[in-house]
Amino acid sequence: MHCSGSFLLIFILILARVPANSQYDNNKSKVFTSLEEALDADKTRVYFLDLKQQELKYFPKEILSFEHLIHLNLAHNQLSNLHGIDLSGLKDLEEIILYDNEFKVFPYDALDSAPNLQIIDLGQNEISELGTALNSLRFLEKLDLSNNRILTIAKDIKLPYLRTITLERNYLSAIPDFVFESSKLTSLNLFGNTISSIPATMNQLSKLEILNIGDNPITFISEDIKLRRLEKLILDWIDLSANNSALQFIESSTLLKSLSLEHCNLEAVPKPVFTLKRLQELSLLHNEIYSLPKALRQQKRLKKVWIGGTMIEDFGTEN
Repeated sequence: MHCSGSFLLIFILILARVPANSQYDNNKSKVFTSLEEALDADKTRVYFLDLKQQELKYFPKEILSFEHLIHLNLAHNQLSNLHGIDLSGLKDLEEIILYDNEFKVFPYDALDSAPNLQIIDLGQNEISELGTALNSLRFLEKLDLSNNRILTIAKDIKLPYLRTITLERNYLSAIPDFVFESSKLTSLNLFGNTISSIPATMNQLSKLEILNIGDNPITFISEDIKLRRLEKLILDWIDLSANNSALQFIESSTLLKSLSLEHCNLEAVPKPVFTLKRLQELSLLHNEIYSLPKALRQQKRLKKVWIGGTMIEDFGTEN
């Protein structure tokens, strides 16, 4: 009986430690897909709200009543501004998706009022410039501004916690200064701009793991670049035929696992590729390369190679 009493006491203590709102854990993963549904629920337990493709022209102010909201998706709507919207009450908001709307100006005032915002997706809009007001987003870790019209970016932008930046398909003629100041950056996508030079200041991005500079009219890549943590590199649609030294910098990227050289006007596999002992995937699609040299076949970790229109797998052990 004494033993049973002990078990009962332990059970009571365990129950006492379960919070009254234990339903929190059960609701944490629920995604509300309509405003009406969310308003009918316990507003303090609305964490994920997905209002994409709802033909919204204005930001629904009812959203501001969900004080514990973490993720807000307003993609594929018709929003053009967030004038008069104060997100300061959404203290848990970490991510907002405004992809494919009609923004022509970055909505600084509204977004910087969210105290803990870490992820912003404003891709597929019509934004043409970025100003220093972006500095107010001090905790920003991920910023997607792909498929906009960005031509001008202020030099004094500082985003110390930024880890991922996507500026794909804009009108940038050079890598923005603030990129080099983002020392925590691990992923950089500049695909499809008008950048012609990749300077040695890239070395300031010592934590960079993913780099996409494809589809730019690049004529110069500094041989002094040393991106020692780089694991994935995309150089598609860059003419490498006239610049054999352009890939010299990858020899220092000893951790590189994935390399894409599609549409690069190559007639042979560039020699620096043979030095990449950790390489696992290599794409050489749409070049004038039709056979693989023996040295490449002997790279033990290389598992997939795309050549011509075909993928070759698991040839690394062949001699």
